[in-house]
This record gives sequence, C-alpha cells and structure tokens, in this order.
Amino acid sequence: MRVLKARSHVGVGEEANPGDLWTHGAASIPSVSFNTAKKKVCGACGETNFYQTPQDISVNSLELVNTSEPRMTVAQLVNAHLEEKGIQRPRHRFSTCKTCNEDLPLQQKTVFVDRPPHILCVALNIKEPDTLPDLNDWREVLDGFDLAFETIQGSTRHVFYECVALVYITGPENNHWVAANRVQCSEQKNRPTGYRWLLCDGVKTTCSVISGRTFNPLIRKGKVARLLYKRVYVDIEHDGKMV
Repeated sequence: MRVLKARSHVGVGEEANPGDLWTHGAASIPSVSFNTAKKKVCGACGETNFYQTPQDISVNSLELVNTSEPRMTVAQLVNAHLEEKGIQRPRHRFSTCKTCNEDLPLQQKTVFVDRPPHILCVALNIKEPDTLPDLNDWREVLDGFDLAFETIQGSTRHVFYECVALVYITGPENNHWVAANRVQCSEQKNRPTGYRWLLCDGVKTTCSVISGRTFNPLIRKGKVARLLYKRVYVDIEHDGKMV
C-alpha cells in the first residue's frame, strides 16, 4: 500500500498533547480573526446593526459542550455555535442602535464578512462524558458535515467540512495521546485510490495505515479529544458568484 497524499500535516509529540497544539494553532490564524461580525436587530426601528470583532478567534477553535436531551451530534453543535445567542453585557460601542439610538437587545449572532474558516479545530471534553455530543455513528463524525452560516449581506450559505485528522487518548490512565491523519492511499499500482487513516504513535514511534471503522469503539466510548475539519467546498450564491 502506498500513501500518496496527506489531507493535513500534523506533528505528534512524545509527551505533549497534540490536541492542545492544534487548538492554539487554529486560534492563531490571522485570516479568521478579522472575518466575523456580530449582528443585532433593533427592536424599536428594525435596523440591523453590526460590530466588527477582530479578535473573535473562537470561531474556528471550538469546544463542543452538549446540554440538551436527546444529545445533539457534532454537526448540530457546530451549527448551533453560529446561531443567535443571548449575552449578559454588550460592548460599549454596540449597545445602542445607530439609527434611532434605542438600546439594542442582549441577543447577537455571528456572521461572516467574507468566507468561513479554512479549518475547524473541534475539542470534545472527554473528562466530562455527560457533555459529549451524540457519538453513536462514527461515520457522521469522520465523514464531515454541512455548515450553514449567514453572510454580512444577509444571505445564507453552506460549506462542507471533512475530517482530516483526530487525536484520541488510550492507556490504563488515559494519558497516552495518539494522532491519526487522513491520507490518500493506493492499494496496488494502477488501482483506484481511496482514503485511509495514518495512525502515528509518538511514544511507540510507530505508524500504520488503518480503516476509519477502526475508530468506531474509540469514538463511541468518548476517547476522541480533538477533531480537525477542513473546508472542502462552498455552494453557489443566487448571483452565481462562487466563494
């Protein structure tokens, strides 16, 4: 079997948790932090107000926490992250309407100025099993999901994210971190290529190519701590312009 191309480049540390490195890396991408705005609709005059959020780095580095029953899936929780949310206190420059000067509601929504993040680093709180999403279908986790988001122009767009890497824990004390990277493989020469997973164990200094089905018990038991998703495509807007 030949590994032709990796879908992402992930280093594996012998002691450090590679999942934490992903989180910091995703949060530091400059193109993301200047690409979102907060939206509020004035209850008095109906005017839409926006506030640019240059440090909104949480958009592509997410920690998913499930609080609903039945449990939501990874896709549902990521989409819910962009829905309108209540806030306790608005920014001082984003508390009154720019048109009528009335107080704006304590509700705001994240919208994208240009395009959604190229990558999403999704963290699961494996230390609190009750907060984990619905992980019964490993295919839903590894195949990816459709993300719906609102643009600053008011249109709704869709983009697909595929899972390209993950980090899980193992060992008797759950302190052994292992990374896996999605790769394009060829079983034999002149045969169609497919996708498998390159499992890299930094402690054992071993690598092996496995099927995604192998992760089924790890996902279902809540052993996967980080999931790295890559943007694959965006749909076409009503004016035919591709993002």
